Amino acid sequence: SRVLVTILKKAFDKAEIPYFGLWYYPNDHDTVFMFRIDVDGVQGYTTKRISDICEKYGVRTTFYVNKDLCQAEENYLNTISDYHYIGNHGNIHNIFNTKNENKDNIIGCENWLDKVFGKRKTRLFTAPRGLWNEKLALALEELGYTSSSDFGFFFDGYPFHPVVNGRPLKLLQIPTNPYCVNRAQRFYKENSFEDVPPETTIEYFKKVIKYKKSINEPILIYGHPDGLGHVSNIVLPAIFEYVRQKGIYITSIPEFSDWWLKRESIDLEILYDGINTYKVKGVDDVDVSVMVDTKKPVKVNVNSKCVTANGMHIITKSLINTKKGELK
Repeated sequence: SRVLVTILKKAFDKAEIPYFGLWYYPNDHDTVFMFRIDVDGVQGYTTKRISDICEKYGVRTTFYVNKDLCQAEENYLNTISDYHYIGNHGNIHNIFNTKNENKDNIIGCENWLDKVFGKRKTRLFTAPRGLWNEKLALALEELGYTSSSDFGFFFDGYPFHPVVNGRPLKLLQIPTNPYCVNRAQRFYKENSFEDVPPETTIEYFKKVIKYKKSINEPILIYGHPDGLGHVSNIVLPAIFEYVRQKGIYITSIPEFSDWWLKRESIDLEILYDGINTYKVKGVDDVDVSVMVDTKKPVKVNVNSKCVTANGMHIITKSLINTKKGELK
């Protein structure tokens, strides 16, 4: 966690020892941007419009589809481009208090997704209404799901494995920002305001993106065909252009999940030769990098080649030595 890393870094600083760790993103990227759509109703060709805009801007989106709310318009689901990913959003738009009930809800949607999308379906899940409980997590793990993204459990931050009954699950949790255009619009109407202007949504998402980039956290935002979908032709191009302007690496939930699991499999080893040189071992993947934070200049040996680090650096396998300033 961020808190644990901060504590460790302070301890290393006090002992005047460089802090080494695996960087949080492929190569030396500051952060990543991901986008998802929770399909709680297809809304006719609105879903297609979202799909088309995302593909145009190179944003491979995960569409989490709920059977109960989409079955009546399932023909429109085939308008989602093959460029994107399909995830499970439950048979009924709810979660349950027992593992078996949750499994039935997941499998019911899974079987329907098989019929609608065939081989396009994935082992990705997001909980209806953002809810979460331990029985749901256990059901997902037993069914072989690789990741879930549930803001009712945790939002904003790095991927992690939920701990249930004292055991970290294989299932990876990918935190999302919880802002929902639909709920904002509902709040506006309940308080006698007009609909949320698209410009308000754009400015909010820009603030989220700017802040999370500044603290090196992953960026995952989401929406629905209803709400965000109806202003997608205004909001999404503005957001995606902003992400490009900021030089943020665009990826997808399954791609980042796979990369994170690869990162977790690395057994990083740092050897000190006693004369101010630290040898990095265990990092063989070209896109997994090492971060070093040091208060004084040190030499870092990677693949029998040396670079010098002073401050916060990201060192890639190809020996790109990027100084990042202090890690937030």
